[in-house]
Amino acid sequence: MSKAKELTNKYDQAILFENTSFEELDNQGKYDVVLLGEVLEHFSEPIKILHDIKSLLNSEGKVVITTPNMPSLRNRLKFALLGIFPDNNPEHKYYFDYKRFSKVVLKAGYDISYFKTRFASVLNRFRLIAIIERFLLFWFPAIFPKSGDTIFAVIFPKTTIS
Repeated sequence: MSKAKELTNKYDQAILFENTSFEELDNQGKYDVVLLGEVLEHFSEPIKILHDIKSLLNSEGKVVITTPNMPSLRNRLKFALLGIFPDNNPEHKYYFDYKRFSKVVLKAGYDISYFKTRFASVLNRFRLIAIIERFLLFWFPAIFPKSGDTIFAVIFPKTTIS
């Protein structure tokens, strides 16, 4: 969070950052943005979480989400070539691909204003393997937009017309 604060000062932006648990947030509908960075996959009921977040947003509020993209090219290659299940994090309770992500977001009462996948930089013990992987994979999401290993999305609550 210190880097974010440093950037707000550099660009003279009045942004208040809160790093707190969901339960500690008040329900006043006052936030412009809620950031769920590599968080949503840790909940077994992401629809409920997103639904609850709506009450925290102001009228123009948005939710920015990053989450692993399970059927990414990297994960498919890992499984096909090495026989390794791509996600070995036991804390992950929910897996996303574009279709499943869209269903969850829509069922929670949101629309998607931005969706993109990309390959995140992976720290690898073997620097040469990381360089080769980056060279071979970086261009892939440009051709196959849903093939990156990380989903980046911006969503906002649907407005109801009476």
